[in-house]
Order: sequence, then structure tokens, then C-alpha cells
Amino acid sequence: MMQDWNSQRDSLLAQVRDYAKQTPDVLRKLMTIEDATIKINQLEPK
Repeated sequence: MMQDWNSQRDSLLAQVRDYAKQTPDVLRKLMTIEDATIKINQLEPK
């Protein structure tokens, strides 16, 4: 079965944008956690 990856990606990005608009504090804190783990070299950045 062929999938249209571009439309799937666009749909996912739209959903993330909607979530970010509804809960900006949560995403800000998740980004803070991600930055902290990179600084202490426990996780490699993607």
C-alpha cells in the first residue's frame, strides 16, 4: 500500500501546531528538558 508521506507529514505538523497553540507552556517545558539532557550529554541531539 502506497502512502502519501508528504500529506501525512503536513497533517502531523498541523496537529503539533494546534497542540502548541493550546498548551504552549507544556511544549516550552519539554524543550527545556530536551535542552538540559543535551547539555549533560546523556542524549544525542537528533
